[in-house]
Amino acid sequence: MGNPSDNSSARPIDLQQVRDKLVAASSDLYYVSEGDEPLEFVFFENKELERLPESAQLFAESTTNLDSSHAREEMETECVDKKQFFGPLTISDHDPYGQQEKYRKLEQTMEELFGSDNVLVYKVKGRLYSTTEIYIVGLIRGLGIAGIRTRSIET
Repeated sequence: MGNPSDNSSARPIDLQQVRDKLVAASSDLYYVSEGDEPLEFVFFENKELERLPESAQLFAESTTNLDSSHAREEMETECVDKKQFFGPLTISDHDPYGQQEKYRKLEQTMEELFGSDNVLVYKVKGRLYSTTEIYIVGLIRGLGIAGIRTRSIET
């Protein structure tokens, strides 16, 4: 399909196509923590964005649709390498749902859609809460940031 972030691409990437592929790749997946949370598609429109924010703090500040329970001044943020995020999910035999192959497919789909160097994982946690919002996203130049969101609950 080519690198969608490359402006020289003959065919612009279609947001609906990205959504459909990500929803298909993440359906029936759960992020295992104290509360097994589903994965859902997210999109943050920003037509001027040239690259993904370098830090989770910048990501949190540039996306207005974050969970309102996370007051901006009360956030802890972290940007995680996608291999570090997907690694335990694709090789762990501690997953009660046996999702390793589905997580491998999701990682592959993300790389196909956005390019292997254009997928980041941002974690945003309110300091007063035990829930961490996890965003696995890529950039669609001229449109915005698209990807998957889930939650990790740790008390």
